[in-house]
Amino acid sequence: MKYRKTILFFCFWATLVTVIFTSSCRKDPAFNTDGGVKLAFSTDTVLFDTVFTTIGSSTRKLMVYNPYDEAVKISKIALAGGSSSPYMINIDGEYSTAIYDKAIEPKDSIYIFVKVRINPDDSNNPFFVQDSIIFNTNNNYQDVKLVACGQNANYILPDVFGQSFNYRRVEGVWTSERPYVIYDYAVIDSATTLVIEEGCQLYFHKNARLWVYEGTLHVNGTPENKIVFQSDRREQEFKNLPGQWDGILITNALNCFIQNAEIRNAISGIQCDGFVASSEAPTLQIINTKIENMSTGGIAGNGTYIVGANILIDKCYEYAMALCGGIFGFQHVTIANFVSTAEKPSMILQNYFEQYEGFGETIIVHKIPVAPTLISFENSIAWGKTKEEIVTKYLEGYDFNWSFDHSLLQTQRNLNESNFITCWANEDPLFVNWEEYDYKLDTLSPALDRGKPLPNIQTDINGFLRNPQHPDLGAYEMTY
Repeated sequence: MKYRKTILFFCFWATLVTVIFTSSCRKDPAFNTDGGVKLAFSTDTVLFDTVFTTIGSSTRKLMVYNPYDEAVKISKIALAGGSSSPYMINIDGEYSTAIYDKAIEPKDSIYIFVKVRINPDDSNNPFFVQDSIIFNTNNNYQDVKLVACGQNANYILPDVFGQSFNYRRVEGVWTSERPYVIYDYAVIDSATTLVIEEGCQLYFHKNARLWVYEGTLHVNGTPENKIVFQSDRREQEFKNLPGQWDGILITNALNCFIQNAEIRNAISGIQCDGFVASSEAPTLQIINTKIENMSTGGIAGNGTYIVGANILIDKCYEYAMALCGGIFGFQHVTIANFVSTAEKPSMILQNYFEQYEGFGETIIVHKIPVAPTLISFENSIAWGKTKEEIVTKYLEGYDFNWSFDHSLLQTQRNLNESNFITCWANEDPLFVNWEEYDYKLDTLSPALDRGKPLPNIQTDINGFLRNPQHPDLGAYEMTY
């Protein structure tokens, strides 16, 4: 037993001495000390999309490469603007304006993460904010430029906080001098009006919504200066991503008007609820407007009154139009629902809407009939990825009048039915390039010159004159 303890004691000290000796003999890694050493970078300029003042940007990534077979020690990595710079850099999890003696192993790289926060000024126009990251390696200086476009904005922030949502009441006139950035709900309340002037840009944060509740909305864009409703995410990867904000909701309102607008990347483009039976005027009139990239639908109407002309609705994941009881009259509509995962029809027409009661598995659906229900389309195109793009549902015992007149449709229905007046089925409309969001008609399109004269519609969605006797179908008139 004593012999065994002696052996263990000897082994312990032998191991300890070996570790100490090995450590004392280990050399520091050989660094490349050549004064001509140059690092490589994933880009020479880190660019940021337009950044709203006071709001931090998304994060950009810069990769720094050591292209050599030896390790490189960077003596200093620093923001040229130091502590006064609007930019922030993160190297290996540490935010700092400067770090020292950063080693990069042979043929290896490091990440630098960059953000920017821009202070507001008095400018209405976008302005550039610049700095650079400086690298000192063996007294050889390199730099990567940092460039952001700053934009002052009008911020619509909630001042009423509730259990379901937070909101701010809005009214008056919104101009194009500065964009509007909306958080939570902007509510146009009873007996108030919001007028949005031509060229105005509206940016909605996640879960934000414009809600017209018994008020009035006037969107007064022009063909040259459209009004755009969009997400506040400005990065390129969010350009065509649906579902980034909630959309426009119109409830129990009259005389709302949307003209020359684009509504992009929301959950639901426009939803109108209520006020049909007693209405002498439409709840909504919508003209020369695009609705694109919706995670749910383009236009939904529930027991309401909507009229419109020169409307494009494309790439909606659930439906393009769900017209559920009420009065709906549309002229020169293009529905182009080319969503790769779409297995649902673009158009849902019915003489009732649904109300839901309860939660979870105990939900009860009530079907509420609407009288009258009148739905008409003239000189329109309904096209998509399913064989049947038109679905009709109705409650027995209630009137349901719907029709397509001089329209090109993707459908398996018999066009000899009385609901179809001079219509054409399953002829590809030949859009110029739907993948690039170009829904103008090709020179060989079967939709050319097939429309009937509509004296009240003299121009197309872009303001170009229509052929008065034989207009093209859909929102776009061919220009030669």
